[in-house]
Amino acid sequence: MKRKQYIKFYLLVLTSIFFVVMVLYYLSNLVIKNETNEIKNIEINHVQNFAKNIKTKVLHLTNGNIVKSIKNNPLLQKKVKDILSLFSTNQYRYVYMIYIDNKGLPRYLADGSQNISQRGELGQIFVPISNMDNITINSKNPSYALQKKITALWLTYLYPIQYKKNEKVILVFDISINEYNNLFAIIKTIRKILLITSLAMIIILLFSFFQAYLYFKQKEENSIDPLTHLYNRYYLKQISDTIDLTQCAILMIDIDFFKKINDTYGHKAGDTVLESVAKRVLSATRTFDIVIRYGGEEFLVFLNKQKDIKDTKEICQRILNSISNNPVRIEDKNISVTVSIGVNTSPSKNKTLEDAIQIADEMLYEAKRTGRNKIVFLDEKNKQDKIMLENKIISALKDGRLKAFFQPILDIKTGQIIEYEALARIVDEKGNVYLPHQFLPIIQQTPSYIELTKNILLQSFEMIKLHNIKVSINLNIDDFLNDDIFVLLENIIKQYTKYAHNLTIETYDNRYVDNLELLTKRIETLKSYGIKIAIDSFGANNIDLEYIINIKPDYIKIDSSIISKISSSNKLPSRIEDIIKICKTLNIKTVAEFVENKKILQLLKEGGIDMAQGYYIGKPQNFLSSKYTPKVLFFS
Repeated sequence: MKRKQYIKFYLLVLTSIFFVVMVLYYLSNLVIKNETNEIKNIEINHVQNFAKNIKTKVLHLTNGNIVKSIKNNPLLQKKVKDILSLFSTNQYRYVYMIYIDNKGLPRYLADGSQNISQRGELGQIFVPISNMDNITINSKNPSYALQKKITALWLTYLYPIQYKKNEKVILVFDISINEYNNLFAIIKTIRKILLITSLAMIIILLFSFFQAYLYFKQKEENSIDPLTHLYNRYYLKQISDTIDLTQCAILMIDIDFFKKINDTYGHKAGDTVLESVAKRVLSATRTFDIVIRYGGEEFLVFLNKQKDIKDTKEICQRILNSISNNPVRIEDKNISVTVSIGVNTSPSKNKTLEDAIQIADEMLYEAKRTGRNKIVFLDEKNKQDKIMLENKIISALKDGRLKAFFQPILDIKTGQIIEYEALARIVDEKGNVYLPHQFLPIIQQTPSYIELTKNILLQSFEMIKLHNIKVSINLNIDDFLNDDIFVLLENIIKQYTKYAHNLTIETYDNRYVDNLELLTKRIETLKSYGIKIAIDSFGANNIDLEYIINIKPDYIKIDSSIISKISSSNKLPSRIEDIIKICKTLNIKTVAEFVENKKILQLLKEGGIDMAQGYYIGKPQNFLSSKYTPKVLFFS
C-alpha cells in the first residue's frame, strides 16, 4: 500500500470509529429518551389512580370540608396520614397533602412519607423535596415535573383534591423511577465498554500509524539519492506500475564529457557538477513532474500531464538553457557544463515502461553521437533510422558478421596473460567495426539480443576449447533474470560442461535488483558448473557490501573512471585502497580496467591489485577469425 493510500485508509478507519461511537451514543440517548417517556407515562397513570383513590377517601372522611376538618380533628388527621402512608413505598417515598393559606403560602396538611422523621407538621410551610420550577401549585388540573439527574429520574406529581375559592388542597407525590435507574446503569455499562473499546482501537491505530510513518520514512530515505537529493532507481521500481504512459513524455538527460570533468578537476568537482545539474533540472520542471538520478551522470524525467509536444519542447529547451548558459562555480573556476537530452514523446506506443525508457535512451545516444548539447526527439525519421539499423544488425547476425574480440587480462604478480574478455563487435560489409554501445541499445529488447548472446557464448566456448584459456563474457543483471536467456545459457554450458570452469561471467555493480533472491539463486546454479562470477565497473557508485555478499563474486573489476585518475597522481586513490581492503577481507580477486601505461601498472602492482586489463596490456583482437593462437605474454 502506497503512502497516500495508507493515510487515506487510516483517516477512513479513524473517521469510521468516530462515526460509529457517535451513532452508538446517539442511539443510547434515543433509547433513554424513548424509555423515559414510556416509563413516565406509565408512572403518571399509576399515580393518577392512586390520587383518585386518596381523593375519594379523604372527601368521604371530611364531608367535603378538608382543611377545617383535619385541622380541628386530630383523630381524622391521623387517619388521613395513615391513608397517605399506605401509598408510601421505596418508590413513592414522599406522599403529602398541602393547602394554600390566606396569604397564598403552601402549608402541610398531612404527610404520609415513608421516613417519619422527615414528615412535615400540620401548618408547617411546605418546602418541596425536588425542583418544582416547571409546575405550579395553583393549577386546577393535575400537573407534573420530571426531574432528571445524571444517574436518576424523579417525577413530582401534583393532583388537586379540592379547588374552591377559600380552600385549595393538593395531593403531592415525589416518585423515584427505579426502572430508569436500572436502564441508565445498563446504558452506562455499555457506554463504558464502548469508550474503552474505542480508546483501545484509537491507541492501536496511533501505534500502527507511527509504525507506518517510520516505514514510509525509511522507504523514502532509500528512494532518495544522497548526493543530488533526487529520486533514485529504487523509487522508479516502486512507481513503475502507477506511471501513466498516455499522459507523459520521457526524457533521458546525460552530462556531456562528465568523465573529462572528473579526470580534470577531481571527484569532488564532479559531485558539485552533479548537484548543480540536478537542481537546474528540478527548477526547470514542474512540481508534478518526476526527476530521477538514473545512473552516474544520467537523469530520467517523466513530464506528466503532457497534452501538446510544444510544452515538452519548451521544458526541454528550458533545461538545456539553464545548464549551458550558467557555468558551475568550483572554488575559483567556472566550469562550462552542457547536457544531451533524448526524448520519447509517445511512450504509450511502447509495450512496457522499460521499452519506453530504452527509446529515450536511444534518442540520447543520437544526441551525443551528433554533437552533444542538443535535444533529440523521437520522430518518424528516428523511427526509420532505428528500423534500418535494426535490419543491419539482424543482417550481420545472419551473415556471421557478429564477432567476439578478445582482450587480454594480466596477472600482475606473475606478468602472465591468464584470461581474455570477450567483447562483441559487428563488422559491416565494408569491414567497419561497430562497438557494443552503437548497437546493443537498439536490439536489447528484441529477439536479436538473445541470438547475439548465444553467438558470443558459442564463440567464447570455442576460444576456450581451441586454446585452453580462460574467457570472460558480459551479461546484464536483467539477462540473469530473463528466463529465455538463462535457459539458453544453461543449455550451452551443458554442451561445454568440460570447459565451463574456464568461463567467467561479468555483471554490473547494480544494487537496484528487481529480484535479488532469484538472481542469487541463478548465480549459485552457474557456480555449480564451475563458472566464475565477476562484478564489472565496480566502485563508480557507493560501495554496497550487502550486494557483494549476496553475489559472492570471484573477481571485482574496478571501474575505469577510478583507474584513469592514477595518471595524474603518484599514488593510488583512497577509493582503490578501500576496494583492495574489502576484497582481501572477502577473498575476492581484483582486476583493474583501463590500464593505459606502465606507470599505472606499476602503481597497481605496488598497491596489491591482482590483475590488469587495458590497451597497455593488449587491445581486443578477433583471434578466432584470424586463426591467431594467443600466446602467453610476460611483462617485466
